[in-house]
Amino acid sequence: MPGNETVFHPVGSFPRYAIDPAVDYWAMVVVAILVAVSVLYCLTEARKQQSMLPIIILVASLTTITIEPFFEVLGAVAHPTAGVTPGVTLLNRQMPVYDALIYIFYWSGSVFFIVDKINKGITMNAWFKLAALFIASAFAFEVLPLHYGMWTYYRGFSGADRGAGLAALRRG
Repeated sequence: MPGNETVFHPVGSFPRYAIDPAVDYWAMVVVAILVAVSVLYCLTEARKQQSMLPIIILVASLTTITIEPFFEVLGAVAHPTAGVTPGVTLLNRQMPVYDALIYIFYWSGSVFFIVDKINKGITMNAWFKLAALFIASAFAFEVLPLHYGMWTYYRGFSGADRGAGLAALRRG
């Protein structure tokens, strides 16, 4: 597919690749729906509780996109640069728009939901069930985007691979 190459950068080399524009379109549609649900949930809860906390969490969730380039470098993650709607570029890493918007639904609704449960009182048993649900959801969430190339991991997950990658980064 055109657009596949490796980019060399002082922070380390990473692959640039393309995906089918239809994947980008459907990613935008799905993420827009999830964002709309999160925004409605936070606004509804803000009005119901007469509190600005849900709105503050909603706005703060968008600012978390600034940590994505660090996840990309440390976690050896790359996003497609061709066939997608370009979004934020930080540390010479271009992220598609859907990646920036993911953080709104990924953090705002879930964080406020957890804070609300804690404020209302939650048993340890319910807390561990909720934690297990969120952990399982995070793993399940990775499968579909990885399958369609919405992001990819370009080094192994083993400590040896990670150590070799960090050593290569230090050597330049």
